[in-house]
Amino acid sequence: MSFAIVAEFPLGLYRGRVGEGQLDHVPSLSRLHSALTSAAGGGLRAEEDSNGLLQPRGIDGAAL
Repeated sequence: MSFAIVAEFPLGLYRGRVGEGQLDHVPSLSRLHSALTSAAGGGLRAEEDSNGLLQPRGIDGAAL
């Protein structure tokens, strides 16, 4: 089974850094996963739990 992730950057380019300021030319899968998790848990699609904290919707959490 194969799949692909297509990422579009808001400014049209990726400017990541790793280590001690070295350029990261292509984002790693873990960096993309972190960005998706952050967007799901704090973005427009996030839900508020009983304590008033934001969390990903059930379907978004299952997808991630």
